[in-house]
Amino acid sequence: MSESRISWPKTLAELLTIIVGVLLALFANNWRDTVRDHAQAKAYEARLDQDVASDIQQYARAAGEAAAIDAARGGTADGDAVVVTASQLAGILTRLRRIPDLEAQIADVRNVMAQREAWYATYMTAAARKLRKVLAGGT
Repeated sequence: MSESRISWPKTLAELLTIIVGVLLALFANNWRDTVRDHAQAKAYEARLDQDVASDIQQYARAAGEAAAIDAARGGTADGDAVVVTASQLAGILTRLRRIPDLEAQIADVRNVMAQREAWYATYMTAAARKLRKVLAGGT
């Protein structure tokens, strides 16, 4: 009966290759998520800039309408007496409320990624132990 010998340097090299491959995959996944988070944040900021520009235009239009109404009534136009409609105010408030939502979403994504990293680390540690046991001749 021939007895097979375990080549420990080869086994160790294979195990290290697996570990390095998993670590590289985790790094690439985190990097990709970070890039996506930054792109999403920039998109939100651009949309917020557009919303603010739109709000400024609406404010200017409302100020012009208030001045025209005041002039039509025979009064003097007062720059501080700007009429903002309820729908304009609701739009402004809705846009301002989105800012904390963005930060909460990014925090949630980071939390999920941290949980996945912990799971992968636990899984890979268990897999490495099983592999070591099998290579040592156990079951």
